[in-house]
Amino acid sequence: AMARWLITHPTVRLLDVGCGSGFYLRALHEAAPDAKLHGIDASSAFLRVGARRLRRDGVPVDLTLGDAVRLPYGDGVFDGVAFGGTPNEIRDPVAALRELARVVRPGGRVWFMAAMQAGTWMGRRSQDLLRLGGLHLPSSDAWIDMLQSSGLTVHRIEHRGPLLVATLHVAR
Repeated sequence: AMARWLITHPTVRLLDVGCGSGFYLRALHEAAPDAKLHGIDASSAFLRVGARRLRRDGVPVDLTLGDAVRLPYGDGVFDGVAFGGTPNEIRDPVAALRELARVVRPGGRVWFMAAMQAGTWMGRRSQDLLRLGGLHLPSSDAWIDMLQSSGLTVHRIEHRGPLLVATLHVAR
């Protein structure tokens, strides 16, 4: 679903924010071998692992150490951005979402996935360990409010178990 949303032409230029070990980058490369892929992560350890694995698998990618709330790219340089899993790790997800909106060209696309706060008392208790580990688990409504206030236009929102998946456009 992520690749289908983001790959709008064979040489699309894509950024994976919070790329970690390169899982999304690998999937994007498989779907569009001529895509220009970039990944950014705040963890140099993850980037080392990702670089090694992606090189082994023949995935050409430009990896950068950096922060999602201060992306080191110009305005409108990407056709699309993948932002999945990482939103829960960021202290200011709205600032990160605004950065995504900034680096994606007008009409470009964003694919978003994040865990939500459980809807039941028992579910929220089971998420307490995740919160202790530093993850933020906003409610579905809070995530939707953040997406809508970020400068991105919501195309579609899906609830997939504990995950919120959204496809978005850059309207400017």
